Amino acid sequence: WQGILWALGLATLFGIMIVMVDSIAHFPEDLNIPFPQSIFFYPAIGYVVEAVFHLLPLTALFIIARTIFYQTDIQHIIWGCILIVTMIEPVYQTVGFIGLYPAWVVIYVAGHIFAINLAQLIVFKQYDFMAMITLRMGYYLIWHIIWGHVRLDVLF
Repeated sequence: WQGILWALGLATLFGIMIVMVDSIAHFPEDLNIPFPQSIFFYPAIGYVVEAVFHLLPLTALFIIARTIFYQTDIQHIIWGCILIVTMIEPVYQTVGFIGLYPAWVVIYVAGHIFAINLAQLIVFKQYDFMAMITLRMGYYLIWHIIWGHVRLDVLF
């Protein structure tokens, strides 16, 4: 349960932070899937995202790195893999923002997503998959589902 509690606390922190940035930067009106479809879409896509952005690349990279650097301490290999895998989603998510938003927004969003991914992978390493997915689902609940619905009235 300790991992779940950490994940929920981090999800809340990250959720509040991105809501504050959206309040200033005003991301596109159609950024989120509308409610009530969002309550079905985001939990489903969360599992896909974990597999595509974390589990598959982390596993593949670890196997490759362990084969190449077989004499290196396994903790060094794990942390190297975590740092590399942490960069996949921020790059994917923010490439389309370049030129559409001020540089500070693009840099913040990339850093924000990087921090979430790093937190998730640390929680995964320290605890388990349930803690990692809880962080994403908690974040999605705040950012995509609750704020995604409220922001339409508040910002538009």
